[in-house]
Amino acid sequence: MKKFIATFVIVLAAIGASAQTYLGGGFSFSSTDVSGEDKSITQITLAPEIGYNLDNKWAIGLGVGYTYAKQESSYNIISVAPYVRYTVAKAGIVSFFIDGEFQFASAKPEEGDSSTGWSLGLKPGVRFDITKKIFATASVGFLGYQDTADFNGEKTFGFGFSGNGMNYFGSDNGTGLKLGLYYNF
Repeated sequence: MKKFIATFVIVLAAIGASAQTYLGGGFSFSSTDVSGEDKSITQITLAPEIGYNLDNKWAIGLGVGYTYAKQESSYNIISVAPYVRYTVAKAGIVSFFIDGEFQFASAKPEEGDSSTGWSLGLKPGVRFDITKKIFATASVGFLGYQDTADFNGEKTFGFGFSGNGMNYFGSDNGTGLKLGLYYNF
């Protein structure tokens, strides 16, 4: 285990020395009242990321996420999402990008068996360069394909567009705005 950690630290240091690596992550929160019923759906997500700028237009990265959601009961979701980012346009400190993302997720409800799913799609976003080393991102929306196993064991799949950015396990409630803060090495 010590060798693995040492190797991981050395690889991270080597990648970081190239001044092309960024590290940071996002946070999202959504809460929706269900009309006609006395209940709400709340969802909180933490998503750290590491990425590498290939050039001025292209970047690759990996996000890992943890989501806690509560409706009538609660459940936890862990996800892994490698992505490719293309910068469409840049105007001063603002850049517009599209992420092509593959996401695999596993959910464990409070009661019952866990389920898994995956999605493949596009997510638009905007980047704000705060300084030469620090930038912030905001993204909302999803256009793509998802294949999930519902908590009751039924298989669901389909293409879809979600204006709120949620694309896993049909969690398309709330605002879905994802904000991120990053440090560029």
